[in-house]
Amino acid sequence: MSLDVIPYNVDDLPALGLFFKKHYPAPGEYGTMGHFQWKILENPVLPGLINLVKDGNRIVSATSVTPKKLYLGGVPRTAAEIGDTYTDPAYQRKGLFALLINRSTQEAFSRGVEFIYGTPNDQSLPGYEKKANYQVIDGMDVSSYSLPLNLKPLLQPRTGRLPGSILATLYDALFSIRQAFRKASSRKVGGAIEELKSVPEDWDAFWRRARAPFNFIMARDRDIMEWRYFQNPWTFRFYVLKQGQEITACIVCRFVLDPALSTLVIADYLALPGRKDDLKPLLVRVIEDGLQADVAKVSAWCVRGGPYAPVFQSMGFLERSRIPVISYRNDLTRLISETCKTWHFTVGDSDNV
Repeated sequence: MSLDVIPYNVDDLPALGLFFKKHYPAPGEYGTMGHFQWKILENPVLPGLINLVKDGNRIVSATSVTPKKLYLGGVPRTAAEIGDTYTDPAYQRKGLFALLINRSTQEAFSRGVEFIYGTPNDQSLPGYEKKANYQVIDGMDVSSYSLPLNLKPLLQPRTGRLPGSILATLYDALFSIRQAFRKASSRKVGGAIEELKSVPEDWDAFWRRARAPFNFIMARDRDIMEWRYFQNPWTFRFYVLKQGQEITACIVCRFVLDPALSTLVIADYLALPGRKDDLKPLLVRVIEDGLQADVAKVSAWCVRGGPYAPVFQSMGFLERSRIPVISYRNDLTRLISETCKTWHFTVGDSDNV
């Protein structure tokens, strides 16, 4: 049996959606036809890649490369995220993972991409490192953080229904007190929260100032943010804090509903230099959204040691696990590791939300 990599065509999208529906275990609408059309065909940076392995007409393995824009030392560079790499269990251990990753990586470079990164899970990471010349980026230290809101779905599977309910009730009482303190602290910041329905025309003035402290930050200019959060098939809530007429901070979130454990994911956030505490009123708003929707938790990714980790921690968020961010080994990756000291990276910089 001879299996080789072939590029997708538009007619493959329905079958690709069914492939991910069958083999991708997470909740939600990840991997649908509309999702791939948005991030690959409608991508504002460059058209993306989807490469497939087929057995006859049957898709048995797939990967994608989604173009992005990176600001490195204030200079824009063409980047891309590699991911969506899944293989039908019946076709695993046949070298398809390495075949797809290596072929797709080189094709992306041939199209002008300079930097390729990803956020693989624990199962995929060794394959990227051993078979595809990728490495965890030195100096880029990202962790997941979460704030439990409803402990019942977290506790009851472990403690039983009644003990879990009692402990959750006690937690709710303590949480209400803590939330009152959060609100009091956020009121000291002042300003007015506005929910956006599109990215305003003056956004780039905020973006230029907000990106200045970071040696490494993925693009958040107006066109990118409009595509990422308002043209996306998924629904996001996009809040900004204004001091007078000036945007000083923003936060973007999305509900990921799962019958077992629903989550409000903070996809993105940013603040002007010296105004990191302006995120606090926005975090209070997001927490209130989560409470009203009765989700189990609010989650986020944050750079450890960066300016925003203390803000999340002051609001009660707990560090959970490290997030490996990998990149293909080349001269630009070495330059990034050697020269970048300040980083900003959120879950919205990946395809995980």
